[in-house]
Amino acid sequence: MVAATPASPKAWIALGIMCLIYLALAFPAVVGKSVTVDEGGNIPVGYNILSTGDFRYCEYHPPLMNLLLAAPVKMFEPEATTTTLKALPDNMKFKFWPNSYVFADRFRNDYQHVIVLARTTTVLLVAGLGVLLFLWARMLAPVRGDVAGLLAAGLVWFSPNILAHSTLASSDAGIMIFTTVALWSFHCFLTKPDLPQAALAGLGLGLALLTKGTAVFLVLLYPVLAWVWRAYHPQTTLKTLLRGFAVLLLVALWVVNSGFLFQGSFTLAGKYTLESGAMKTLFAFVPKWLPVPLPLNFVGAFDRQLREASEGYNSFLFGQALMSGRWYYYLALLSIKTPLTSMALVGTAMWAAWRAGFMRRFESWMLLIPAGVLFFAFSVLSHKQLGIRMIMPAAVLFWLWCSVALASSRLGRRFDIAALVLALGTVATTAWTCPNYIAYFNPFAGDADRAHRLANDSNLDWGQDLIGLKKYMDEKKLDSIQLLYFGRIDPAIYGIKYTVPKLTEIKPGPLAVSVTLYGTRAIVTDHGRGVPMNGMDPQKLGLGAPITSIGHSIQIYDVPAKPLSAEKK
Repeated sequence: MVAATPASPKAWIALGIMCLIYLALAFPAVVGKSVTVDEGGNIPVGYNILSTGDFRYCEYHPPLMNLLLAAPVKMFEPEATTTTLKALPDNMKFKFWPNSYVFADRFRNDYQHVIVLARTTTVLLVAGLGVLLFLWARMLAPVRGDVAGLLAAGLVWFSPNILAHSTLASSDAGIMIFTTVALWSFHCFLTKPDLPQAALAGLGLGLALLTKGTAVFLVLLYPVLAWVWRAYHPQTTLKTLLRGFAVLLLVALWVVNSGFLFQGSFTLAGKYTLESGAMKTLFAFVPKWLPVPLPLNFVGAFDRQLREASEGYNSFLFGQALMSGRWYYYLALLSIKTPLTSMALVGTAMWAAWRAGFMRRFESWMLLIPAGVLFFAFSVLSHKQLGIRMIMPAAVLFWLWCSVALASSRLGRRFDIAALVLALGTVATTAWTCPNYIAYFNPFAGDADRAHRLANDSNLDWGQDLIGLKKYMDEKKLDSIQLLYFGRIDPAIYGIKYTVPKLTEIKPGPLAVSVTLYGTRAIVTDHGRGVPMNGMDPQKLGLGAPITSIGHSIQIYDVPAKPLSAEKK
């Protein structure tokens, strides 16, 4: 690999300007969107651990991202409400969702301020991710490193789908960030396989494992990447790599155990109570007297994730409710949620990579193999397909690959101008979408207010538009509204006075409906209580056409005096 020259001052200035634009696009969503489904649970996990030091609150994920999200909340803690908080029973004391309700009640008077504090952490971390991508791209494309670096940072910062979750208090953004950190540090180790670089790679792997259980795939992937590296660089001895791997794994184990303050570390295998078939099978081969060199709660959270993944999830695609995974699910989502200019840029990058021979270089496989493995795992191996947010780590690696391919091509000035125009087109698309990034769909999806026919949940409506609904009610001078809201938070926290009607008892007047409720089973929030709903069809209920939409995720109806639902009673 040719050593990259230092970035030029102009490149750093351009990167700084791009970062400011990214922040300007991010913060309208940070402050203007209400709490989404998972955010309401993520922040309390970190807050409770910081308050008690007890890692049993990690029911589904390791604690790193939750702690980072909760740190500014704990540092600038708003005044709690004077409401007497309801104590949870012992069997629910460390549960994800019950604790989210207790937390919301605790900060009921200033809840959105808490959400903004936590979201700011994610925004700043993704800003740092852009800088890392700038530096890594320059390593991968040393001849035109500045071009590659600026493209890599820009394509991630200004992707509407990545920006949607970069503005949330989200573990999805966390694993996107720390997967990239882990792979970058491992690439640094391969290029210079000494012990300090091995320790750095171990730190990167440990941080990823402390963020989300899906980072386990890296442990299986690293040997494959090392094997490919040796095919290109036979002078790297197997002994050197094995020694480095030993250091890497030891450091990663130390980081993971340190992240849990060694609580439950080295628990005997026979002491584990497991729920997933995969973990039960694995532990059947482990002697019961053997200490497991991982924290008890780390293994427990991973085990619960595997169980849920095997059970499936109620997802929705192209008008069909799906209870298990489909191999084409993410391909279909990408076809309707990727900006057309970005699609064209991908095609251009593939053509350039083929013409310039970039496809045959190790730097290409270093990015494509992890991205492909991640995409394959979520598309084929998992029955829990939660939306495009799950493949963001793969998306970052692929955008980095595109950037390096385009910069490495050197196919002429006209080609460079065409690539620049397409990249700027993506920026313009994202700016036009601001701040409704979660609800972004490209023109293939048709009318944005009817995109719920194609996909929902975190792809469109994740409960993010209560602030917009409150503004609408104030403008229309509505004291109260009938509301069918998909989310985990009581809309009354946002000052919304509402009633939750039964579908057979909808009254004349204004009605607000979260579009995720159309045609799929979901939870409706009723003053802090979750009410299951098997889906609804506005046309069959005689509601007519919606009169307006709030952020494309909540539709407003003016219910006539005798809707069909009333006539059927």
